[in-house]
Amino acid sequence: MFSRCWIQFILFLGLASSGLAGAEPRAYVHTGVVDLRQWDFEKNPSLPLRGAWEFYWGHFIDPLDFQGTDLPAHDFIKVPGSWNKAEKAYSHRGYVTYRARIRLAKLEELALYVPLIYVARRVYIDGKLVAENGQVGRTNDPRFYTPRLAERYYTFQPTRLDFDIVIHASSFEFYRAGITLSPPSLGKPAAIALDRERDIAIAFFIVGALVIMGIYHICLFTLRTEDRSSLYFGVLCLLVGIYMLAGKGRVVDIILPDISFANNVRTYQVWMLALPIFSYFTHELFPRYFSKRVAHAMAVLSGTFFIYVIFAEPRDFVGKTAAFQVFTALLIVYLIRAMVRACRGREEGAKIFSGGALVMAVVAIHDILLILEAFESIPIGAFGLFTFILFQSFLLARKFSSAFHRVEESEHEVRHLNENLETIVLDKTRDIRSIMTHIPLGIFTLAPPAFSIQKDYSDHLKIIFNQDDLTNLNGLQLIFAHADMSPDDRSQAESALVASLGDNVVTFQMNQHVLPHEIVWKTTDAAVRILDLTWNPIADAQNIVEKVLVTVRDVTDIRALEEKTREKDAELEMIGELLNTTPESFDRFLSSCREFLADNRKYIQACTGHPSDLELIKMMFINFHTIKGTARSLQLKGLTRTLHEIEQFYAKALQQTGAWDLALMRQGVDEAEDLIQTYEHINRHKLGRHMNPERRVEVTGSQISDLYQNISRMENLLKSDSRPEAFEMLYAIKSSMFPYIYVDAADVFKDACRTTDILARDLGKALPRVSLSGAGIFLSWQGDELLRKILVHMIRNTMDHGLETPDQRLAKGKSPEGEIELQMRKDSTGATLIYRDDGRGLDLQGIKDIAVRRGFIRSASDMSTQDLADLVFQSGLSTAHHVNDISGRGVGMDAVKRYVQAAGGDIRISLDNPEQIAGFHAFRIEVSLPQNLLAKDSPEFLSRQAA
Repeated sequence: MFSRCWIQFILFLGLASSGLAGAEPRAYVHTGVVDLRQWDFEKNPSLPLRGAWEFYWGHFIDPLDFQGTDLPAHDFIKVPGSWNKAEKAYSHRGYVTYRARIRLAKLEELALYVPLIYVARRVYIDGKLVAENGQVGRTNDPRFYTPRLAERYYTFQPTRLDFDIVIHASSFEFYRAGITLSPPSLGKPAAIALDRERDIAIAFFIVGALVIMGIYHICLFTLRTEDRSSLYFGVLCLLVGIYMLAGKGRVVDIILPDISFANNVRTYQVWMLALPIFSYFTHELFPRYFSKRVAHAMAVLSGTFFIYVIFAEPRDFVGKTAAFQVFTALLIVYLIRAMVRACRGREEGAKIFSGGALVMAVVAIHDILLILEAFESIPIGAFGLFTFILFQSFLLARKFSSAFHRVEESEHEVRHLNENLETIVLDKTRDIRSIMTHIPLGIFTLAPPAFSIQKDYSDHLKIIFNQDDLTNLNGLQLIFAHADMSPDDRSQAESALVASLGDNVVTFQMNQHVLPHEIVWKTTDAAVRILDLTWNPIADAQNIVEKVLVTVRDVTDIRALEEKTREKDAELEMIGELLNTTPESFDRFLSSCREFLADNRKYIQACTGHPSDLELIKMMFINFHTIKGTARSLQLKGLTRTLHEIEQFYAKALQQTGAWDLALMRQGVDEAEDLIQTYEHINRHKLGRHMNPERRVEVTGSQISDLYQNISRMENLLKSDSRPEAFEMLYAIKSSMFPYIYVDAADVFKDACRTTDILARDLGKALPRVSLSGAGIFLSWQGDELLRKILVHMIRNTMDHGLETPDQRLAKGKSPEGEIELQMRKDSTGATLIYRDDGRGLDLQGIKDIAVRRGFIRSASDMSTQDLADLVFQSGLSTAHHVNDISGRGVGMDAVKRYVQAAGGDIRISLDNPEQIAGFHAFRIEVSLPQNLLAKDSPEFLSRQAA
């Protein structure tokens, strides 16, 4: 119903604006002449003089000069209309003469209404000067030109049937010039006066109504300050009222007849301040849809621009208002979006607000098109704004009415509650008692001075503490007596409660962190429970803590389930890690772990507490470091983390001179062994992969059968005759057994270098190229184990310290990815492993400085470059700036040297340029392996195996 009403109202405004005089007879000015000889002023007492007036640009022509023939050239211009918008557009700054010739049928008293002309004018009727508003001039010099805005009508008695209406106009202020909005009107004095008085009355009515509504809503705000919508609406009404003073009807001329032109124009610009107030008003009504930031932005823009308007001259700021209208248009677009969302969200009052906004938008579009002279009409902005204000006033009235209605309903409910208060209290008490009886949660309150438990506690509390009656028991004694808490923690908790009870709530909040939230509580039957506790203050109206509400929950089963969940998660993580590791690699890892951990137990047993134990501590440290390196290369992350923590302990122990904590060392070995056994258990029982601790191998039945047949045939042949077939058969038997006893060095190299991918990713380096040579050189299983041990440390050192980052390598003219070279050569005593990379090399000067600073050497004055290079095998010497889980402790190369020498081999550093000491030195590592680490057989047989 309401929507239909305001739609009809909009249609009415549209019809009215499209032509209010549509039903009246009209007389048009045609080429400067208005023929009224057939016009009856008794029937139609007034008519607008619209049409084509004579137009003299840049001339003030005296009315008497029109009787002559020596007149300047003229054009015809449409009235109403701006001369800078005419077909032949003129500058909006200039002076002109308008002339219209009137032809009457008879002489009678008439009146001429002259509308608003921008911005100074002089009016002649029948050759006589009847009025001058402002001072017309040929320049904007204040001595000769004074702008003024006014609407006036003039009564006159024509002396001739043909007479002229001549208007001189000057404009140096506005971007629109001339007779723009409405044409002059000619008619009976009473009719013209009535039209003028009607415009003034309507303007006074609108301004007065807006002022009254504004004051009324501001008064409402003073009574209810928490609702600022009434304040914003009241201020909005007053601002729109001030804006209306300068609108049609020109109330400002009546109230302030001596107002200056500049202040008159500034009064009209008050509409800028109405925009932020309107934005704040909309935000108050619909805060979910209209952002307050938009209102703040409009306040800043409008305030800044209006301050400029106050201090600037009209000719400077009037033309710039078009820029501000862009922000107004953006605000309208945002408002439409917000109101569409509010209507879709069924927000209360959204449709009423949107209806008023739609009326204002239609009227604004009408007036904008009128200003652009798209059609002829009259300005109806005042009616649109007034209608919008009425809509919003109705919205606020409805809002207050709803609030009063809710107050009445609340009053009725309170009255009803008071009448049934006793019954309600009994019902509520019964409900609370039922809850306290059945809720599976321990609830009680502590009150001073003895922290006694009040009688209204939950029944579940008896089950938790296994007591029949808890009333008046000391609650702190009940909780803390069997709690697994230190005396200091218990004392702090009790002191916090003592300080809080009887004091402000803030005191409780400041001390709440020392109250336990979970305790391990041991019952009288030695059972252990985990109790979850919450502490909440109960305060009076002055925020003084009277009691403390405590809730107790038995979370023993929950924590057990959480622990099982964590164990399952850890087990799943281990399964994932093992699935990424080959069974053979994991078997080798387990064997080496058992060996290293067994050695560490022996070393701990051998420790006597003397400084001589330092070497044993170093060996344990190296063993853990090697296990961690292998675990990391196999991506066993859980084991790597644990071993890194154990390694940290040993790193600190090495800095001591004695009194080592052997118990903690045993605990570290036990912890590592337990975790490794967990991995082994999962590998065997969850994944079904079994270990071969004695390097036993599994062969198929067909292989055993072939082997047996070959041996039988060989036996027969050798008995009868030593033919070549017997030796080929023997070679076949040995070849089938060879892979289970020996391994190609190239395969060991490839396996060890697989970790470069993981290390490169973790260190942010490019994956290096790996060059391998050594095929055909076979290692025993002892040689295999040795190479795997030492390559773990060497490759990690290369990736962490040797090879630079891609950016560093490019800056040095190298390829982004580095290169690692592994080469194995046989010699007379065994074999030599050559290892090198194209990284930064050895910093001999840095090695010397660190060795002196840490006391490894006293002086380096008599040391050669080779001696300095050999210091890399010194335990604890590292040039790394920080320690990580990859390297940096200075034990990697020490471990390599120990492993090689323990196997009967040797290791050395070979410098490419041994004469130079400054800078970084390229080098290679040469490892000599004894013959017992290689395959033992004839060269012919080994060469055939390699082929």
